[in-house]
Amino acid sequence: MTQISEGVVAAIQRKLQGQAKDENYLRTLIHAGALDVLVDGLNEATPDARSRISRFAEDSFKGNFVLTTQPTSWEPPRSTRVYVLQPLLPKQVEDFLEQQWKLVEPGATVGVRAYNKAVKDFVATLKSETEGEDKTSRDLPIEALSILCNPMEAALAAERLARGENPDVFRLVEQCFQGAATVFRQRHNREFRKEQFAERVYEWRLSGEPNLNVEGFEEESSVLVDHKLLLCLTETLKNQKETKDVTKWMFRHDKIMNFFMVPAFLDPHADRRMKHVGDEPFGGVYDLLAIELPLAKAEELQRFLVDWSATTNENELLNRFTRRLNQRNGRK
Repeated sequence: MTQISEGVVAAIQRKLQGQAKDENYLRTLIHAGALDVLVDGLNEATPDARSRISRFAEDSFKGNFVLTTQPTSWEPPRSTRVYVLQPLLPKQVEDFLEQQWKLVEPGATVGVRAYNKAVKDFVATLKSETEGEDKTSRDLPIEALSILCNPMEAALAAERLARGENPDVFRLVEQCFQGAATVFRQRHNREFRKEQFAERVYEWRLSGEPNLNVEGFEEESSVLVDHKLLLCLTETLKNQKETKDVTKWMFRHDKIMNFFMVPAFLDPHADRRMKHVGDEPFGGVYDLLAIELPLAKAEELQRFLVDWSATTNENELLNRFTRRLNQRNGRK
């Protein structure tokens, strides 16, 4: 989600040029309903940012807003029509995966028949595991089939199946990266510079810039684009003096971005785990830290979050972190 801590209008302004970027003009467009506003991933924003979004939507009640969020304690604006998406049935997940064939075919190592069979076997296995009486420590309260209701995760699973691999529903991004890292090693005869790349991503998030600067990481970025973890887009910008092409780099999804940022929060950068608690650009990293940190350090961070939550009266981050830590420990 685009950083929105400064407000809805400021977030939109960063994406516009010319007259449309004028604040008063932009507010008029929104209030008149001439500009539709979509705010995605509210659960990843801070409670304060969500409150500002609600107030703005209420003040601009004639505007057209679509606000989306995963389950959270956030209260929607007054007079909001709320739609709750229901989990897909196993057959619907299977149908979605089968429909991905045309998109994954260019990188496939199996044929369409083998792919469709792999999809059926994969969904059948997940259904059996989630319906079985014996649960293992790897089972999540959110069942594996529910995870695949997210189009991004389902698409990543489809890509793994098309490559003849068995998707790990709980580590799909990591699994995709391992495939990219293997190709990188074969292509460049060296390891992917994961820690250094994490520092670049961390610095980028600190800067507030909309697009990642990949200078010095051109080879890494090229492989990530090939594996659809990173997107490379070229836009043609025109003004009175010239026309030029501008290349922009961005992650396919915030979950992928968070995965690549995790090493920037591991030792020797332990101070960042405390420094950025409550900072919107880094909220999603903490979900992964609950899994990736050594257990003793994860529990130490949890204790810090308990104190922070008691001081700020904001408990959503603590709740998410605790749920992930419990899942890691096999507790429900």
